[in-house]
Amino acid sequence: MASTLHDAATQLAANPAAQALIQELFEHASHAHIAPNLAQTAEYTRDAVEVGIAALNIFLQINVTGPVPSRQPMADIESQFLMAWESTSQATTSFPSAVTPMTRMRRDCVRLLEIDGVSPYSHIPSLELFCLARHIFTKTLSTPADDVVQLPGPDAQKHSISWTRLRVHVWHYKLIAQPSLGGSTFTKSSNWIELPSLATQITDSMDAVRSRILSDDVWADGGNWSIHDKVQFLLEAANNNILLGRSDKAKELVEEATRMNNFLYALSGALGKRTKFQEKSISQLVVLALSQETETVTPAGDDEEDDTKPQALQLNDDTLLEEIQFTKEQNGGEAKTLSRLQTLSPPKRFYHSQLA
Repeated sequence: MASTLHDAATQLAANPAAQALIQELFEHASHAHIAPNLAQTAEYTRDAVEVGIAALNIFLQINVTGPVPSRQPMADIESQFLMAWESTSQATTSFPSAVTPMTRMRRDCVRLLEIDGVSPYSHIPSLELFCLARHIFTKTLSTPADDVVQLPGPDAQKHSISWTRLRVHVWHYKLIAQPSLGGSTFTKSSNWIELPSLATQITDSMDAVRSRILSDDVWADGGNWSIHDKVQFLLEAANNNILLGRSDKAKELVEEATRMNNFLYALSGALGKRTKFQEKSISQLVVLALSQETETVTPAGDDEEDDTKPQALQLNDDTLLEEIQFTKEQNGGEAKTLSRLQTLSPPKRFYHSQLA
């Protein structure tokens, strides 16, 4: 929705299109042979995108980003899900009385998300919201007339249906695979994917989004997206390939993103000390980076920077130095800058230590 995450739950609870889509979710689950209603009009497509994105955002807000939404709108949303489930459920009274209808409804949602014989963790909060988002972007909006949808509101946000579908597939993979499977040593070494069907869906979706956002073809949507959006997609695609254990493909995508955005970076190393009582210098990873944006120079004597600096450590603090003291080379210079950044002459503050 074109609103903040704080009131997304309130707006979803009050959205008249939400109840119909929730009802469709459970009707399709109960009668899989019946094809879901496909979006036929631009207005219906907009409503479906609005509900689907709101459901996905609220689910991630509850389980990943926070803060937890207010209880009242969430209770209203849960009531809508429960009402739709009860109207379509074929459950009998054989369930123990201790099992509430809400628990049984969420068990059905877990079964809806089963793929390749594997299901997500059954106690993930508000899993029905993710089920709704997945149903909308993989069923209801499977063949939209236009991929880019402009949602109403003061923010006038535009969304790509295929890109959001890709994100839904990725989160579906994460719900099942993480933290034990994605990017594991076994996956990387054997090129074996634990969720082959879902991995194929992610790969196909990445190709589809790339053809729309980055392609120069006449039918592509590349003109609708800024350089920032294109770089964001490339970095997301790189992260997705890391998730699937394809680090070589991820490296290519990161390099493509740096070329597109004129971003220069390099990894180097230098000997240095982190504490004043450290006897020997140890190797430090140094990241050198310069963006295409011009640097704003602060006039001499201007103490504007002082307000943003962290508080200095006490002299008797034996944990960390304010700056890592890099070992000087024999010629008196600091650690050599890699050749592709030598012409940039990065100032001292561009040395940023990441690891010891």
